[in-house]
Amino acid sequence: MLGHAAVRYLLGAIAAPLVVGLLAVVAVLGPWSPLALDAANARYTAGDTAGAERAYAALTDGWSAPATRAEAATRAGLLALARGDVRDATERLRQALDLHPDADRRAEIRAQLAGIYRDQLADPVRAAEEFEKADLDREGADALVDAARCWERAGRADRALEAWMRAVNAPGEGAVRAAAEAGLLRAERALAAVVDAKP
Repeated sequence: MLGHAAVRYLLGAIAAPLVVGLLAVVAVLGPWSPLALDAANARYTAGDTAGAERAYAALTDGWSAPATRAEAATRAGLLALARGDVRDATERLRQALDLHPDADRRAEIRAQLAGIYRDQLADPVRAAEEFEKADLDREGADALVDAARCWERAGRADRALEAWMRAVNAPGEGAVRAAAEAGLLRAERALAAVVDAKP
């Protein structure tokens, strides 16, 4: 018959792998798992966009890691936009911005939100503001060019000129650089014409 010390040793030897195994299962299947988006992704891939949107929304409001919740909020927002619910889409994308720890990804999400303000809501001022915030997350001429165009659309020549000047000095190449230079020239001419027209 085994003594108490031997029984404790055997239980300890069995318990350690069981605890490690249980933690591994929780890590893979639990709310903090990097696979947490898989079930919602599978629904989307199968063509169940309504079910996928509900699953993404549930993940957003759940206990997952912030980056996972942010990705779920982004996908829920884009699905809401696809079904025509602009209000829900903007709400979800704003949630994603609040949650996402990665600046580059926040810049992408903010550009998507700015596009909704510009294209669906016809609000060039809010679109320009979001594009400028995207530039703070990831510097580059792209977001500033979009911001400047929105300021122009809003009739804010002063803000457009400021954005064009920043875009010309920001990192960028090719078509973006050419657009920034052309936009700056156009804004300078427009302001000069306003000044010349004053009595």
